[in-house]
Amino acid sequence: ERFRELLAKADQLSLLHDRASPEAAQRVLEARFGEDAGWLAVPERERLLLIAEAVDEATKRRTAEKEQAQRAYRALLAEYFRGRESDPPPWHVARRKLQEDKRWEPMGSADRERLYEQAVRDLKEARRQKLRRHRDDDEADVVRKKRRQSEAEELLRNLFAEPLKASFPM
Repeated sequence: ERFRELLAKADQLSLLHDRASPEAAQRVLEARFGEDAGWLAVPERERLLLIAEAVDEATKRRTAEKEQAQRAYRALLAEYFRGRESDPPPWHVARRKLQEDKRWEPMGSADRERLYEQAVRDLKEARRQKLRRHRDDDEADVVRKKRRQSEAEELLRNLFAEPLKASFPM
């Protein structure tokens, strides 16, 4: 039980996060808690299993927290870009406004800028696709209009040709 308290304390101190292996985590924890009675009370083999479970749980929790923070930050960006889709401001301008929101803090600074730049690229690509669709629709409308016009001209020629043929017997 005392060992689990040590693991909980290690988790609070972020000693379990982002460890490559349970062995690496064990070395870090042993350096920190090696003389503690709770550490010494658990056999090494069981200790390694418990550390592996704790590292796995901490990593999963950290990943889930990071994904939640990214979703919240993307929602913040979507709100910020609303009305600015055609000309999103550069990062240094947007940063000042975005910092005021509580969804700003959970993200790391490099991740914030990277996600912002990705969102700007996505907006520009969506705008290009929309313009391309409009241009394609306009071209299709022109083609349809020309086809209808040529069909109407052909119909009109045929309409005038019939009476002329009937009036001149052969």
